[in-house]
Amino acid sequence: MKPALLALAVAVAVVLGGYLIARGQSETWEVGGLYSILGAEGGFSVAKVLALDPGIVSIRIYKQRFPARPGTVEPSDLVVGTIHDGFGIGHIPVASSKFASWEPRLIRRSDVSESELDGYRCWKESGGGVFQ
Repeated sequence: MKPALLALAVAVAVVLGGYLIARGQSETWEVGGLYSILGAEGGFSVAKVLALDPGIVSIRIYKQRFPARPGTVEPSDLVVGTIHDGFGIGHIPVASSKFASWEPRLIRRSDVSESELDGYRCWKESGGGVFQ
């Protein structure tokens, strides 16, 4: 590759990488990370990364909705909820590109409990699909 073309390719990669990171779209998500994401009906939600597989981010989405992107959350205040009081999703496997489109931004790190992984384990054992 010619030096000028190589320099151009590196410059484009650096600019694009910086743009994606600035928008919260880095694919360096962390297991246990609590992320603010764009809400399905506007506003914002909080998702927790339960597990990472190649091209797939398994997440839990909490029932709480926020009119503005939350900068902090207390993990003990987050609940999945029920059909009677509003609800999130206990486990959903999402394509990495789809998760990135929700503009995730890390709020804080937390632990993943064994019980939070029940849905993930069932999904893995059944060879379930992925939300695209």
